[in-house]
Amino acid sequence: MRLSEPTQYKEKGISDAIRQTQTGTLVDVRVTPGSAIETAQYSPWDKRIHVKVKARPIKGAANTAVIAFLTRLLGPCEIVSGATSNKKTILVLNADASAIIQKITQKTRI
Repeated sequence: MRLSEPTQYKEKGISDAIRQTQTGTLVDVRVTPGSAIETAQYSPWDKRIHVKVKARPIKGAANTAVIAFLTRLLGPCEIVSGATSNKKTILVLNADASAIIQKITQKTRI
């Protein structure tokens, strides 16, 4: 798995997809199941983090893969909305928004 290299990100832009709450940080994602590789990359067009996973959306396999991937990247998380949609909101538990932004925008292999 890899985290895609940021191209033209600005912290201001990516912060549109990330919101701090009392219990953690909400992250708006758009999921692409059935990908050859697993990546996460900010898209300024729809202001979401695009997450690609290998699993297909059959019996929740893609959701499980998204949570596993994001947990390795960002820490413990759960889907709070969009369980049956490709547009989801993920809660990263006890996480600081600035730390999430840094993890998503830096070039990292996980």
